[in-house]
Amino acid sequence: MGFKQATLAYDLSSKQLKRQELDLVYDISQAFFSLLSFHEQMNIAQMGLNRQQEAYNIAQNKFKAGLIREVEALQMEVDLSAAVNNYDIATVDYYSQVALFKEKLGINLTDSVVIKAT
Repeated sequence: MGFKQATLAYDLSSKQLKRQELDLVYDISQAFFSLLSFHEQMNIAQMGLNRQQEAYNIAQNKFKAGLIREVEALQMEVDLSAAVNNYDIATVDYYSQVALFKEKLGINLTDSVVIKAT
């Protein structure tokens, strides 16, 4: 009877260990894909910032040439500021996610992480 109980307890422990391993793999995978998503959001914000910077430069040149009104040039400046803000927020979110990912992996926060999805 004692052997049977020990066998059942061992089987239960094995199943719990396997469940914990699967949960760990799931958590790390989830953190990786979240990090990848934040990285892509940062890249998209960078492209938006670049596009808005070009539009701002064009608007400033048109304003200096007298082709557009001052209000339109000022609106482009506001739009550029919004794009800079969006990029800054995306960058902060990404680096926060990097720190969380490192924490989940249990590595030093000063170590670097390179994201590569194939």
